[in-house]
Amino acid sequence: MNFQTLLKRSDIVLKKGETIFEALSSLTHLHMSGLRITDLPDLSLFPQAIVAYLYDNRISNIEGINSLSKLEEVQAQNNEIQIFPVFSLPFLKKLDLRHNFISLIDNFGGLNELKELYLSHQNTPKVFFSPNCFQSLQNTLEILEIAGCGIESLEQFYCLSKLKLLNLSKNRIFLFEEAQTMLSQMPNLERLNLSGNPICSSIKYRDRIIIMGNFVELDEKLIPESQRIALLRLKSRKFNKSNPTIVDHTESPIQIKHLF
Repeated sequence: MNFQTLLKRSDIVLKKGETIFEALSSLTHLHMSGLRITDLPDLSLFPQAIVAYLYDNRISNIEGINSLSKLEEVQAQNNEIQIFPVFSLPFLKKLDLRHNFISLIDNFGGLNELKELYLSHQNTPKVFFSPNCFQSLQNTLEILEIAGCGIESLEQFYCLSKLKLLNLSKNRIFLFEEAQTMLSQMPNLERLNLSGNPICSSIKYRDRIIIMGNFVELDEKLIPESQRIALLRLKSRKFNKSNPTIVDHTESPIQIKHLF
């Protein structure tokens, strides 16, 4: 790798008598995108780095990223990464690995502060997950984008109770039962995208999903609160007709929601 290029992309100016490696050692943002890199350089040369821009290269392995112990953000989309590495980055908050070749995700141990995870559109027929691989992210992860990865089951996401945004578009999801179980455990979810899944072709798909949660956006379309309340009241009336001993709670959508 040409370290002169890296220096030019930074805002650092060589001081009198300073070597290029001494200057690079103070870099906080590594601008390595679009350099046709196939292998990462010795990243221990950049001990102060907090952001690594590695996108639009030909990198096949990023395990060396662990030498950057202060990293908070990694953007490595549009590469040739095949193996999901074992990370040991205690301060990492954002990880972007979209458009790579990852087929198996084993675990997220060592990412104790991760809030944003982008895994969409891997260039493989299907992405597989080891059992409970998301468990270590249950108290931190707020954004998960994993569109177009051949996902059929939602069970692996049940533990992600802190999510605010979940993009599962263009997968193979078709079970309402799994969607209901998952959404019942995501009280903070604000935006959900299931577009392009088989479940979307079901009768009254949108109405059925809306009453499963309190999110404000479904498939990139806002949900008017008046619509949610009307759907909950309709569902409650139908339920009470088939169960006459149940008291009508149509004025309290929060109480109604647990019935479905």
